[in-house]
Amino acid sequence: MFGHSFIRYNGARRDSGWLVLFPYRLSIWQTMTNKTASIQLVGWLILAAVVGLVLVMSAPAHTVAQGVPPFTGIYKSWMLASDSPGIDGTLYLNRDGSAFLSDDPLNGQAPTVRSGTWVPVEAGVSITFTNDATGVLPQPILVRLDALDGALATAPGDLTFGERGRTFYSFAALAGATAAVPYNVDAATAAYGATGLGGVYKAMLPAAAGGPRDITLQLLPDFRVVLESDYLNGSAPVVEYGAWQDVSRQVLMTLTEANGKPYTTPVMITLAPDGAVLVALASEGGNAALVGERFYRMEGLVNALPPVIGPVTTEVPVITPEVTPEAAGAPPSAVVAAPVTGPAIYDPIYRPAVCPEEITALVSTDGVECGYLTVPENRRRAGGPEVQIFTVSVQSTAALTAPEETTAPATDEAATAVTDTVTIPPIVAVAGAPGESGRGWLAWYAASSLRETHSVIVIDPRGSGLSLPSLDCPELAAVRATGEADVQALVNCYNRLVQEGRDLAGYRTAEQAADIIDLARALDLAQIDLYGGEYGAAVARQVAERAPGLVRTLVLDRPWPLAGVTPLEQAMAPYSALRKIFRDCAADKACGAAYPDLEEQFLAVIDFYNATPAPANIGYGTGSAIAEFIFDLLARDGGEAVPALVSALAGSDYGTACRLASPPGGCRLPAASAAAPVTTTAAITETGATPAVSTWRTFFSDLNNPTPDEAALLDQLQGELGLATREDLFAYLDTLAPAQFMPLVAAPGATVTTVNLSEGVYFSLLCAEAAPLYTAEDVQRVAERLPAQVASSLTAAAAELGVVCEVWQVPRAAISNRIVQLGFMPAMAVVGTHDPLTPVFWARRAAADLDGAYLRPLAGAGHTLTDPYAACVEELLAAFLSHPERAPNPACYRRLRPTFVTPE
Repeated sequence: MFGHSFIRYNGARRDSGWLVLFPYRLSIWQTMTNKTASIQLVGWLILAAVVGLVLVMSAPAHTVAQGVPPFTGIYKSWMLASDSPGIDGTLYLNRDGSAFLSDDPLNGQAPTVRSGTWVPVEAGVSITFTNDATGVLPQPILVRLDALDGALATAPGDLTFGERGRTFYSFAALAGATAAVPYNVDAATAAYGATGLGGVYKAMLPAAAGGPRDITLQLLPDFRVVLESDYLNGSAPVVEYGAWQDVSRQVLMTLTEANGKPYTTPVMITLAPDGAVLVALASEGGNAALVGERFYRMEGLVNALPPVIGPVTTEVPVITPEVTPEAAGAPPSAVVAAPVTGPAIYDPIYRPAVCPEEITALVSTDGVECGYLTVPENRRRAGGPEVQIFTVSVQSTAALTAPEETTAPATDEAATAVTDTVTIPPIVAVAGAPGESGRGWLAWYAASSLRETHSVIVIDPRGSGLSLPSLDCPELAAVRATGEADVQALVNCYNRLVQEGRDLAGYRTAEQAADIIDLARALDLAQIDLYGGEYGAAVARQVAERAPGLVRTLVLDRPWPLAGVTPLEQAMAPYSALRKIFRDCAADKACGAAYPDLEEQFLAVIDFYNATPAPANIGYGTGSAIAEFIFDLLARDGGEAVPALVSALAGSDYGTACRLASPPGGCRLPAASAAAPVTTTAAITETGATPAVSTWRTFFSDLNNPTPDEAALLDQLQGELGLATREDLFAYLDTLAPAQFMPLVAAPGATVTTVNLSEGVYFSLLCAEAAPLYTAEDVQRVAERLPAQVASSLTAAAAELGVVCEVWQVPRAAISNRIVQLGFMPAMAVVGTHDPLTPVFWARRAAADLDGAYLRPLAGAGHTLTDPYAACVEELLAAFLSHPERAPNPACYRRLRPTFVTPE
C-alpha cells in the first residue's frame, strides 16, 4: 500500500519497499479498509510535513545558552519488538517547546510517530503528546522523564512505554564517547552465534562535514545491504543500496546507488567484528568518514539494561516474547514462540519399530527396518518437548549376503569393464516439498535396480508422514477437496497446534538438517551418500555444510535453492520453461515448420478464450484455465504436446486438442470432430519406457482381483487423492487421459499436490524462511516482468503466502541458515530443462556452490520424471554413486533430446 514512497518524519524516514526484514502486508481483514488507510496516510504525510517545518534541531542536551531551555536536543532509545530486530527511537526536544518522537520498528513498517510539547521541570522534562500519524489523540499522553547521567528516563512505575519503561540517551553524548553507548555484549554475541554477520546495526557519528549522523546499517538475508545516513537536520536522509558478502568473517559491502541514483564507481566498505560490534576498517570510493566507526548490533542495544532509576533487575529479556495463544477461531495477533532458555543438551536416540502396513506394501520386508529417531523439537530450547523422526532402512540385495562390500555396477558401455570392489555407504534420502513424507521416493527405490547395490534410509521429515507429532491439518480437508482457501480453517489448525504445545519454530530447514546428522550419529554411520530431492535438496545442502566429513557424495535432484527467495523466483519459472519449449521447438526442423511464432500464438489463445471460453463439453474453459493447464503439462511430461496443443486451440481444433491432452474434466466430442492423427518428431527409444495404455484401467491386470502390488498402488492413490472409497477412486480415474494418469504412478519422486503433505510443516517453514524475504511490492515487480495474460496467476502463490503468514505467525528463521561456504564433496545436480517448478537456474546455482559438481540437465524433461527420464536418472545415480570421481555420462543421458508432437 505504501509502495516506495519516502515518508519523512523530521529525520526518521523509512522506505517500506527496501528496508525490509519482515514484509509489510495487509491482513485479510485489513484489505477491506484500504480506502480509510489511504486517507490516514495523507493525514500522516501532512502531519509529518508540518512537524518538519516547525522542529528546529539544536545543541546537545543540557546545554544552557541564552534563550535555549535545558535538555534541548536529540535523544536515542531502543526497545524490544515482537516482529522486528527492535525499535529504533528518536526523540526531538526542540528549543521552541515542540516535541517529536519517532519509533521505527526497522521491519519495513512505517514508524510510530507522536508530536506535542515539552517543558523542563525539576530534574527532568515533562512531555505532552497530543498527536500521532492519524491526527489528534483521543486523550493527550503525559510523560515524565527524569535526568540521570546524561540520559532521560521514565520515572519508576510509569507504564506509558511498557513495563520496562524507557530511557533516552543524548545523541551528542553517544556520538562523542563510545563508552556512553548502552550495550548488552552477551545479547549481541548470542545474535552473532545464531544468525552470523547479517542483521541490523546502528552507528552514531559526531559532528563532521554535513553535521552529526544517525546511521542504520541493514545486512539483509538475501545479501542486499541498505545504509541510511540521517543528518538529523530535517533534510531527507541519504539511503545507499548495494550488496554484501561474508569474506572470512568480515563484511565486504559494495554500494552501487544512493536514493535511486547509480554511482559511477561503486563504494567498497570493509567491516570486521571487534568483540560484539562491527568496526569499519576501510572504504574505497566514498564514505571515508565511516572508517574507524563502530556499528552496534540492534540485539545488544534493545537488550541493554536501563540505568538504575528504580528496582534493579538483572534479567536480560528475550527478543522473541512468549505470547498466550488466541482463542480458537480468532486470528493470532502476535508471534507465538516458546521462551528461549538456551540450547538443548541431548543424545539422539534411535529405536527400531514395527513397520506399518503402508510401508510393507511399498517394499518387501526382507532387509527392511523401521524406526524412530528421538531428538528435541527445538534444539535452541532446553527442556522443551521431543519429536520422533520416522525412518525406513532398506538393505541392498547385495548387502543381505555381503553387508560390508559390494561390487560397483556397470552403468553404461564405458563402465562395463569396471569390477572394482568398493565399500558403499547407505543412501540417506530426503525428498519432496516441505512437509511431504518420503514414501514416494521409497516406492521408486523399491522398484529400481539401484536396490541391488545400494542400501537406503528414507526419512519422513519431522511433523510429516509417520513422524510424531504430526503437524497435519485435518481442518483443511475442504481446501484439499475444493482448492478454495479457507482462512478460518488455517486459523483453527494454527491455534490447535499451538494449544497442543507445538513449538512451530522447530520445523524448519536447520532442524531438519540436524535430524539427518543426528540420525547418522545414532546409527554410528561414518559416511553417507546424501540424496536431496526438491526442497529436500536444500536440507541436504545444509547437512553438507554442517557436516562435510559425513557426506561422501551429494545428489541434488530438481533442487530448491537454499539462499533464494523461492516464491518470487518460482513465479518466474513456469514462463521461463515455456519459452524454453518454444525455443527448442523452433530449433527442431519439423516442429519449427509446423508451429511458428508460438509465444505470440500462446498469448493470443489466452486472450481469445478469456473473451470466448471453450464450449462446456470440451472442458478447457477460459484462457487463464488453458494457461494453467499448459503449465501443468510442462510439469508432468516436459510439454512435448504443448506446441501442437497451442496451435490446435488457436484454430479451435478441439478434436486434435483433446487427443493431445484432455483437460481435467475430459472432452466429450462428437465423432465427426476428430482431427488428423498426430505423431512425435523423434520418439525416445531408451529401454524401460512406460508401456502404452489406452485407459488407466489397462494399466492393471484385473481390477476385480488386483495383485498385491496393484492393490497397494490403488490404496496409495486413494489416500493421496483424499477419496473415501475405491469406487470414488475409479470414478475419478475415469476422467483422466492416459497422459494425466501415468505421472501418478511411474515417476521417481513423482508427486500429487496432496501427497502426504503436512500443512503445518509447510506453512511453518515458508512463513519463517520465505515470506519475510519479500513484500507485496516485490510481487508486483515480478508481475510486471511477466506478460499480463499470466502475471496474476503465476504470482498468486507468492501473494497468497503473504496473506497466509498473517495468520500463520512464526518467528523469522536465522539468516545464517541461508549462507553456505564452497563445498568440496563430490556432487551431482539433476534437473529437467523444461521444469516449470524447480527451474534449471536453481540447479545451476546449487552446482556453483560445490567445487566440481556435475550438472546434468535432462533435455526435454519436465518436473515429473516419467520414462525415459526416470530410467536415465536411475543410471545417472548408479554411475555417480559407484564412481563419484568420474563424470556420470551414460548413453541414455547422451541421447536425450526434446521431442515434440507434429502432424503426420
